[in-house]
Amino acid sequence: MSEQTEYADKSPFLKQSSPPSRISLQGRSLPILVMITKPDGIDTDDKAEETISTILNVLRSKIGVNDDQARRCSVDIISLRFSDKDRFLEQGGEDRLRKARFLRILRSVVLPADECGCAVVVNGYENVDVGMAGSCHGVHLREREAEYLKDLRERWAVDKKLNSDRSGRILIGLSVHSVDAACESVGFGDRPDYFLVGTAFPTLSHPEKVDPKDFEGPELAGLIKQKIIEKLSSKNQPQLETANPSNLVSSPLCISIGGINASNCHIPMISGADGVAVIGAISSSKEPEKTAWDLRRSMESAMR
Repeated sequence: MSEQTEYADKSPFLKQSSPPSRISLQGRSLPILVMITKPDGIDTDDKAEETISTILNVLRSKIGVNDDQARRCSVDIISLRFSDKDRFLEQGGEDRLRKARFLRILRSVVLPADECGCAVVVNGYENVDVGMAGSCHGVHLREREAEYLKDLRERWAVDKKLNSDRSGRILIGLSVHSVDAACESVGFGDRPDYFLVGTAFPTLSHPEKVDPKDFEGPELAGLIKQKIIEKLSSKNQPQLETANPSNLVSSPLCISIGGINASNCHIPMISGADGVAVIGAISSSKEPEKTAWDLRRSMESAMR
């Protein structure tokens, strides 16, 4: 029995779901809005239910009324980023329960997200198996995991369960905190579909950053976007123009993250970012669907 099947068999409240359709960011109108879950979203059954409820509420908030926008959700990507496995186990949690709750969330939100063109990705290379079992749209990698880019795309492509419906296409994001890290990542034989570029502003996610000099700032996403386009346009990078052409169509989107909310999300956009990613602004909001709307409207205003 495969590890993926074992997760599902031990979770009686989970229903098997067919793989969702391919969701691409290429050609999607800007700005891009990424919702990231609370880190404790799978610590207990109640918190898993809360995570599901918040996501489904956001998915119900459509951004348009005409035929072209009728199916599009107010957010473009939902990233399931929970506290890492080691931290969970250290606090007395059971790995079996962690995986079961993770899968429960995936099987509850992936298909509704698919219906309105929103991608659901799991965070961290160690969660790839759970993501595959839950038929997610992709994976978000930490900066230190950039070397797995090519391996991850190849691994996804040969998974027959997903390959039958999605042609093996996976959406891959990568966290970066410098121009050098972003430029280096496109040399691993593939490249991500988008970067999460941080840290823009003070945030509870990085309590160790207290000095203003510790923050990379809201301008970094726009700067990385410019440098990556220059690098990929260089005649010194012919291999990037020919390897896997279906994926390497354009530069990865550059999305700003870190302490972003509706009152400051316009600042990265003015500096050239393709969008923003938020954690508490939506996930901790009493009205997550309204907050998502407010974020999008503020970003759109900054782009006019």
